[in-house]
Amino acid sequence: MTEAELVALTAERIYIQMVGNAVVFGDNSAKMSASPESLAKVSFDLSQAFHKAANSRKVVVAPTVANFDANMCDFDAWSVKPAG
Repeated sequence: MTEAELVALTAERIYIQMVGNAVVFGDNSAKMSASPESLAKVSFDLSQAFHKAANSRKVVVAPTVANFDANMCDFDAWSVKPAG
């Protein structure tokens, strides 16, 4: 999924939530406190800001390679010597 598709999906979810909060139901009527166009614009702005912040928090971890020289180790010191 592309970044634009992710932004659109998130904007869609935000829009649905905002429309649900903006609609007031009365006796045989429904009234919106904001225009659908302005809610759509705000939804996309919020979605883009969300994804921008989420992407900035991603940490790229580069694999590290430890340099190890087996010749430098004293393997004899690791063994348990019998007492006596």
